[in-house]
Amino acid sequence: MARSITSITSSPKVLTITSPAKKGSVLPSFTIPPGWTSSPLSPVYHEEWDGPDSEGQTIARCHGLQPGKPVMEDNEAWTTIFLSGNKFYIWDRMDDGMIEIVSQDICEIARTISESELRELATKPKEEGDKPKDPEVKCVNTAYSKAVSVDVSLMRMLANKFCSGDKNKKRSQDLTAKDVSSSAYKYYKFHFELDPGKNSKFDCNAVFKSITGKCQGYDSHSIQSQGGAKIDDCGASFSYKITVPDKPKPKPDTVTQHGLQPRKCHTKDQFGSHGDVRGGELSMPRLDVLGSPMTRPN
Repeated sequence: MARSITSITSSPKVLTITSPAKKGSVLPSFTIPPGWTSSPLSPVYHEEWDGPDSEGQTIARCHGLQPGKPVMEDNEAWTTIFLSGNKFYIWDRMDDGMIEIVSQDICEIARTISESELRELATKPKEEGDKPKDPEVKCVNTAYSKAVSVDVSLMRMLANKFCSGDKNKKRSQDLTAKDVSSSAYKYYKFHFELDPGKNSKFDCNAVFKSITGKCQGYDSHSIQSQGGAKIDDCGASFSYKITVPDKPKPKPDTVTQHGLQPRKCHTKDQFGSHGDVRGGELSMPRLDVLGSPMTRPN
């Protein structure tokens, strides 16, 4: 893929570069400061800016910037100065930090670095409008009737617990209510996932707060079983999943008799001790079985 930035003249210390802000325009020639280079031996310098999904372009998007093009980097390859729009920025690879350079004159920037490295280079925080986009939140369902009975406050406590871990690498974790010192929701499982993408500046707790807020059920005591969020510009993603234990099956009320039961006979006196049975009725079952004396065969 062709790049919109092209080296026109190159000498050991002088560079003229095409500006991506105004296609066809050319930055003035400037002297490369000591300890810096515009043409590293490694091809990574240009590859990381080549294409919309390259690392440099992704980082620029994460900070709300237009497509960027590298101007120079230090010999340790930790710091890159690049051009986005009509402004110059410093990209610190140690923490993916982004700082705007006040001056828009590349000659002045290079001269200041030559005299005092980066210490005296005037910079300023990025403007509020340059913040990354808010995460796009999605829930597995929007119907209140599909929500599970779990307190949103518990979910946020569990999310905070998850976010206290490493946020600079892709990872997942299974938690239970016990992990936040709660005795509720026995046998429930809470699964969390995080992929930082190319941006390490997000607020993990804030993202999960947005997810749990949007995925809340009818009230704060219910929430959808799954939810997640993505920061499209940065490729970062976050998600949770609640596994509800199966309800125990009720025990049957009936008693099943297996086979014939042992026969037990009672005398008249034993049976007659029951006050609710009259003595004259004691012979009736016998007559029913043996038959009436008048109907018995001779």
